[in-house]
Amino acid sequence: AQSIKEQKSKPRYILVNDYSDIAAIDTKTHETLNIPIEELPANADFFLAWNGIEKADYQAENPADRKAAERFAKLYDVVAKDNPDANEHTFNLFLIRVLFLLFAEDTGIMNKGSFTNVLKTRTAEDGSNFNEVIKELFAILDINELARSGKDEWLLEFPYVNGKLFGEPHVDLTFSKVSRELLIEAGELLNWNEINPDILGAMIQSVASAEDRHVAGMHYTSVPNIM
Repeated sequence: AQSIKEQKSKPRYILVNDYSDIAAIDTKTHETLNIPIEELPANADFFLAWNGIEKADYQAENPADRKAAERFAKLYDVVAKDNPDANEHTFNLFLIRVLFLLFAEDTGIMNKGSFTNVLKTRTAEDGSNFNEVIKELFAILDINELARSGKDEWLLEFPYVNGKLFGEPHVDLTFSKVSRELLIEAGELLNWNEINPDILGAMIQSVASAEDRHVAGMHYTSVPNIM
């Protein structure tokens, strides 16, 4: 009999279960999963390829990519803990916007460090007014420069972002001293200009549903998957 590797067309996943436990192997990455069936929902990301989503192999990337992924994962966990009742769409859209701004301030889309500087200078150390500052910033990014009369001076250095990314009003979230510090560190300690766009895209895709990405006007295709 032919081995799986020798088959001309092989399945992406091979699964076996005994109605109590389930074992699976990803025939492309060779990752394996062996868990009780009741834990399957918590491990759904193992099967992301069935939805056309490839998980990033951070170990194979450069140090900047790994640091960005690790930093973002920690931020995700802390903000999620601060907002246990947050609507998934609200939470995902916030994270997509933050990733865009971190990338934009290091790649010339916006003034160098402008986003991080606002977080450092205009928010309280305990994070108590962080939500209000973020709300003002997100709102100005959806307003054309010609329609900004009367807006605070600090907001005017940010360019209008065309598209739908900031079109939806920000829904209030709770922030802490820790989440504030993590966001500032993400801007200060990482050079997002060195981040592989594939990693950035995978990070966005990992937290955003298809609906959220559509609302944000963002679409991502991994380079290896189109070559």
